[in-house]
Amino acid sequence: MTRQAVVAVLGAVVVAAGVAFTLLRRDTGAAQGEPDPTDSRWVCAAPGCGKDFALTFAQLGAFYADHPGENPPCPACGKSETARATACPSCGRTVPKPGREHSSRSPPKCPHCGKPL
Repeated sequence: MTRQAVVAVLGAVVVAAGVAFTLLRRDTGAAQGEPDPTDSRWVCAAPGCGKDFALTFAQLGAFYADHPGENPPCPACGKSETARATACPSCGRTVPKPGREHSSRSPPKCPHCGKPL
């Protein structure tokens, strides 16, 4: 088999796997509006915005391919002042993921409910 044929076959397999994943993922049964566990959560830190949003890892990968080293823009305000986020285990609200600046003696707290993240 020639190298072009091998590349073509591998490309077809990748496309077929992506289509199958997309079709199977539609029937996850997750309620509308709930974050999908395969999504990447983000929050906008731009003054006056603060919206949270989710991107699939496919969307995030496509963004990073075109914009390496940049954060994705907020769909509400369009600014790239965004940060990775997580849900507070106590109140469920979206908060920026804690960074390494927190010591083990003082765990980060949710800015909404004040409980540890």
